[in-house]
Amino acid sequence: MSALAGLSVSRENLIRPRNRQCATFNENAVVASVFMPVGLMYSNKLRSHSKSARKGTFSLFTTILDLGAVAAFRFGAEDSPVEALPELKLSNIISPGVHVLYQWPGSPFSTGLGVQNGPNVRKYDPGTGAAVQDLRAYRVMISFAIDVPIFRLWGSN
Repeated sequence: MSALAGLSVSRENLIRPRNRQCATFNENAVVASVFMPVGLMYSNKLRSHSKSARKGTFSLFTTILDLGAVAAFRFGAEDSPVEALPELKLSNIISPGVHVLYQWPGSPFSTGLGVQNGPNVRKYDPGTGAAVQDLRAYRVMISFAIDVPIFRLWGSN
């Protein structure tokens, strides 16, 4: 079990409800956020033929929660019926996802590429007197973070 603490830049794609018509709005936007996911990580050190060469580690990280998801600022939301920042509530930090990380040799720093789902991350106000709707979103992201191991399930240091 592990956590990361860092920053991410992503492309957020909103998913419209199937049974509702929404006015035209930009479903895709660039998002910058604090990146603080918690989940399970499997790591494998890169092998080298030279003993003096230092290699990093590749990891597969499956996330359950992302505490930074509520700080995901959506650029271009000023003139949009979609809110720029999500509401702080439990359903917005449950963010299942999958990330591939490269951890730099001899340091806790990592760079990653991943996909995360946000159940009801954004509010949409159609502005027609209709009820405000919750919109799901998924993000494809690049991240830079520090690895914070919580506990090891198996393996050696």
